[in-house]
Amino acid sequence: MKAGSLLIGAAIALAGCHASEDGNALSHEDREAKAAIDNAVSVNQTAAQLGGLPVPQPTAHALAYQLPPSFVGRWGMTKADCDPNSLATKGLLTISADHLKFWESKGSVQRIVRHSPYDVTLVLDMTGEGQRWTSTTRLTLDAAATQLVRAEGGTPDHYRYQRC
Repeated sequence: MKAGSLLIGAAIALAGCHASEDGNALSHEDREAKAAIDNAVSVNQTAAQLGGLPVPQPTAHALAYQLPPSFVGRWGMTKADCDPNSLATKGLLTISADHLKFWESKGSVQRIVRHSPYDVTLVLDMTGEGQRWTSTTRLTLDAAATQLVRAEGGTPDHYRYQRC
C-alpha cells in the first residue's frame, strides 16, 4: 500500500503542471483527475507486468475462423429489430465470433479474409428452412462500428444495419 501511496503522491506532484497536452490551462480538479488516471494506468501496467498476467493474442484458429470483436453483437435493419420485446425482428442479425444468425437461417464461419479491422469477407456454411448452402458475405463497419453493411457475393445487394 505504501508503494501505491508513493505513486499517487508522485502523480499528484507531477500534475502540478498547469497546461494540458494541447497547451490549454488545466483546473485543479482536472489536474487531480489526470493524475489519478495516469496513476491507475501506471499501476495496472506494472501489476500486469509483475504479476505475469497473460495478454491474449489471437490464435491461428481465431484469425482463420473468428470475427474481430468489433463485429460481434446484435444488428438491426430497423429500430423494431433491436427491440427485445418485439416479435417483428425479421431484420435482426446476431453475430458471434464464428456464427451469423438471421431470422430464418444461420451461418457457420468456414473462412475469413480480413481486408482491414473493419472489413472482412466470410465464407459461411448456411442452413435454414430445410436447406444447406455456402455463402460468401462481405461485412464492413463504419469507423465508429455503429453501422454494418452486408454484401452478398455475386450480387449487387447490400443490406445496412445499425448496432442494437
